[in-house]
Amino acid sequence: GGGAAPAAWGLEGEAEKVVYSRSQVSFSGTKALGDALKIFMPKSTEFMSSDSELWNFLCSLKHEFSPIILRSKDVYG
Repeated sequence: GGGAAPAAWGLEGEAEKVVYSRSQVSFSGTKALGDALKIFMPKSTEFMSSDSELWNFLCSLKHEFSPIILRSKDVYG
């Protein structure tokens, strides 16, 4: 990975930084993840030529599909 790249990725807040620092360790195993994406989402691998692009893709999925937590007052008024 690149040294200064994370700042350009728009990571906001401490939680994002923690996620990033932990995931750096697992980037050595991205081939298996890439293979899985090729099987389940063939179009997704067309633009992923590097680990940083794969990371950006995964972050976009996290934000796109993040659950909305409803409290009882949201449901019952």
